[in-house]
Amino acid sequence: MTLILAIPTAQGIVLASDTQYTSGEVRTTGPKISPLNSQCAWAGAGEIALIQRVQEAIEAASARHSLAD
Repeated sequence: MTLILAIPTAQGIVLASDTQYTSGEVRTTGPKISPLNSQCAWAGAGEIALIQRVQEAIEAASARHSLAD
């Protein structure tokens, strides 16, 4: 189970998540929230391979299109 939390504040939003990844019997830790730019972030849960493919697609799209601040 993945937990992702967004808390609004006067200055913006605080994003938080757990860091445990599970694949079968194997457990490891790593970030689940990734920045797109200083104004936007995305989070993933589920199959690690799928999350990695989404990350690669986002990086490729940002190279073609400006995701600048």
